[in-house]
Amino acid sequence: MAHVLEAWAPLIFLPVFVTVWFAVGQLGGWGELARRYRATRRFEGRLWRGRSATIGRMTNYSGCLTFGADMEGLHIALPRILSLGHPALFFPWEDVTISPVDGRLFKYADLRFRRSSGGRVRIFRNLARQLLQAAGREFTGG
Repeated sequence: MAHVLEAWAPLIFLPVFVTVWFAVGQLGGWGELARRYRATRRFEGRLWRGRSATIGRMTNYSGCLTFGADMEGLHIALPRILSLGHPALFFPWEDVTISPVDGRLFKYADLRFRRSSGGRVRIFRNLARQLLQAAGREFTGG
């Protein structure tokens, strides 16, 4: 019996993973942001790959996000292989508010978006500084 389960495990794992990953995107906050800020074109600005963020209250994307910044706005995306249920996002700077947050161990920045009532992206403060610098803006949060 164990041999039968071992043979079927890869076939069962993939659809379960895809279903759970899609649900994470829709329920964890990404879906709500995508309804308002889905990217409509390929981003051409400076990119930071392999970055982390918490989206919404508790969905942590650890080391798998790509952030981008240019004079027009902020870009957030996942690698194509992980993008199911997670379309690329683009936030015009005029819709972005950045606030410093002191965590227990690290310094963060919370990004909130004008057209999203509950959407929040929490990133390391150093990344927030780099993104704003690339856009010719200044971080005023310490």
